[in-house]
Amino acid sequence: MKVDKLKLNFLDNYCMFYDWLETDKVEIVTGLKLYKVSGSVISDFINYKFKLTNLDLLSKNNYLVFSDGYNYIAIEFSKDGKSLYKSSLLLSDEIRLSKKIDSIKKIKCEYEVISEDKRIFDLRINDEIRKTIKVELNTIKSNNDLDKLKYLYYEWFNKNESDFDKMLHCMIKKIDLPVTEKEKYIYGLIKKSYKFV
Repeated sequence: MKVDKLKLNFLDNYCMFYDWLETDKVEIVTGLKLYKVSGSVISDFINYKFKLTNLDLLSKNNYLVFSDGYNYIAIEFSKDGKSLYKSSLLLSDEIRLSKKIDSIKKIKCEYEVISEDKRIFDLRINDEIRKTIKVELNTIKSNNDLDKLKYLYYEWFNKNESDFDKMLHCMIKKIDLPVTEKEKYIYGLIKKSYKFV
C-alpha cells in the first residue's frame, strides 16, 4: 500500500519523534510503500543495520514504512537493499496509518542482520547540552577566559569562585552527571551568547 505526506526525520539510528531536535532535517516524504510485518521484525529493524534479501520490496525512492499494527518505522535503503537511515513517525501520522494497517496482509520479510545500532540511553537533547557545554568549556580553557568562566560558574552553582582550574574541574565533573534544569539553563545561556555575537 502506498502512503503519502509523512513527516520524517532520517537519522543513523532510530529515535522517537519526541527526541527529534530543532536542528534535525525533518522532511515531508511522499510515495512510500507501507508493509505489515511481525513485531520481531520491527524490533530488529529498530535495533540493527540490515539488508533486505528481497529487493522487490523496494520502491523507486527507496523509502519504506513497516508496521506490526502498533509500532512504525520508516527506513531509507541503498539500491542493494541495505538500511541506511531510520525515522520514527509523528503520532498524528501513526494514527492516520493505523486506520489502513488493519486491512493489509502481513508479509514475510526476509533480511540479513549486518550489525547492531549504537544504543542511545539518554535523550538526544541531553547529549546536545553536554556537547555544547563541553565545547564552550574547552574554548574558555584555550582562551584562558577567566571572566566568562566565573560568570558561568556563578550562574551554574550560585557561588563566587576565582580559581580557574577548580571551577573548570567542577564544571567538567558536573556535566558528566545526569542533566538537570541547571545544565539546561547554562546551555541556554551559551546558545544566547552566540546569537548576539
